[in-house]
Amino acid sequence: MRLIGLILAFLGLAITPAPAQWAHRVQNAGGKAIQIYATMAAFQSALGSMPAAAPGTSAIVQRVAPTSAYQFGTCGLTFIAQSSPSGVFGELFGGGVYWKPQYSLSSVRACEFGVVGDASYTVNASAGAAVTANGTNTVTVTSSLAASTAGGPRVGWNITCFKWHSLGCALPSGTKITSVTNSGSVMTTITLSTTLAAGTYNLVPYILLSTANVTGTDNATIIQAAIDYAAQNAIERVVMPDGQFYTSKTIHLGYGDAYRTLWFDGAGIS
Repeated sequence: MRLIGLILAFLGLAITPAPAQWAHRVQNAGGKAIQIYATMAAFQSALGSMPAAAPGTSAIVQRVAPTSAYQFGTCGLTFIAQSSPSGVFGELFGGGVYWKPQYSLSSVRACEFGVVGDASYTVNASAGAAVTANGTNTVTVTSSLAASTAGGPRVGWNITCFKWHSLGCALPSGTKITSVTNSGSVMTTITLSTTLAAGTYNLVPYILLSTANVTGTDNATIIQAAIDYAAQNAIERVVMPDGQFYTSKTIHLGYGDAYRTLWFDGAGIS
């Protein structure tokens, strides 16, 4: 802490007392306060009890490092206090002023808008199963297929044939697994929501991605805001950070009011 104080003094900045939720608070040579917060949550928490802030005051939210395999942290972001609202996405109110986020302008960084790449989803652990059907809706599994308790297909999953209908498998679209029988770590029978003609088949269990099997932070509004900000400010590139991003609704790349160029890039694009 002494080293930080020496550096700030060298830069013409003076440390002043700060509430506990601030990492630290400094004041620049021009007299404008700079509040530095460890996280966005800390900044938002401070707004309700924040003392009066002068327009032009800066609030810096520091970058948060990744915390797990799917959580890739957040970008740092600076807010500038204004006496009146700007209407920009992410603007906050506290201390008698409106805190306007200062987003990047060379390219829009979705992480500054608060996207969280923590989505995960259930996937089938098996590429398919060889089965024997006897003309009913229950088939016997003749290949090695993991039990439902060991990562294999579960009741409610969709199931279809590995062959085209013209090659002898006529399971209608939407056929589901209604029950299964397990023996230890393997599955022995599967009951379908429809009958299957006698014969041998390769069946493929699968699931449709939905709110039932996808979990994570809903980024739809945040990603849309980043894209809209790019369009409104004639910025041609929106950059997403690493991660898997859950969205609950359609993302619009424009609204038909003008011709625009927009590149939507992942983190691997340089």
